[in-house]
Amino acid sequence: MPVALPAFAAWPEHYRVLTAALAHFEADKRVPGVMLGGSFAGGRPDFYSDVDLYLIVRDGDFAAVLAEKERAAAAAGRVLTGFIPDHLGPGGDEMYIAVYDGPIHADFNYVRRSTLKPHWKLAARAVLKDADGGLEAVVRASRGLTPQPPSPESLNVIHNKFWTWCWYVFGKIARGELWEALGAVHTIRTLALVPMIAWDAGLQPEGYRRLESRADERLRGRLAMTVPSPETVSLYAALQAEIELFGEIQDRVCRRFGVAVDDAAGREISHAIHKAWQAAQAITPAPRAPRRPARRRASGRETRRRS
Repeated sequence: MPVALPAFAAWPEHYRVLTAALAHFEADKRVPGVMLGGSFAGGRPDFYSDVDLYLIVRDGDFAAVLAEKERAAAAAGRVLTGFIPDHLGPGGDEMYIAVYDGPIHADFNYVRRSTLKPHWKLAARAVLKDADGGLEAVVRASRGLTPQPPSPESLNVIHNKFWTWCWYVFGKIARGELWEALGAVHTIRTLALVPMIAWDAGLQPEGYRRLESRADERLRGRLAMTVPSPETVSLYAALQAEIELFGEIQDRVCRRFGVAVDDAAGREISHAIHKAWQAAQAITPAPRAPRRPARRRASGRETRRRS
């Protein structure tokens, strides 16, 4: 039972969920280890912070323990709602998210024992249960490890995806499929620009998390220009803002990590987008200026009434 977790002192409802969940797994020999992650383990928690539990499960018992995930979540309190995150993909139901009275958000992360290896992220986690001492050893070995820089392969993959996505988005804009284009512009920002911004700052990508403090003010302003409305001109301007920002950041990131990227395809696709846009503008009739309503001349009777 956790007794020395000062981060929970101001948040008794979060602590209640934690202790109830830990009590459920305390005597379960199939789960030799439990860790706490997130802000409550190594950050500055607030009311909106998650209770991030990592449940270390013996490989042979993994399927059986995972099948009980809803019952395990219910043991920690009254579940208002719970689900398996879609982003884990088919067969990847190794996480269960529950929201309790409060509302208190808790993540149950199921980890196979054989996959637990030293990693820089583990250094900040708090060990709550360690039946065989192996969990503490992994956490100790994780201290001092640092995030790995992006590999040349990963930077080239992002480069190729970026330009493929750009042509896809422009096609949707040209066809008038504006809401689909809107979603794709967001995909480019999320999967290409945001990771590049983190690497440019010498940080590990964490998606949009704390981007307000991780990216400098100038880059945040440039990134804001990539948020369009579902209108043709706005979407095209956002796409061009993404192209310009990606080119600038990619140059710096590649120099930082000594990676060479062949940008011939990017230049060709960018030119094709610009050319097609100019051609579309040339055949689109300019909107007419609204006509002013004709002024009605006052009759003699009205003139006399005004005077």
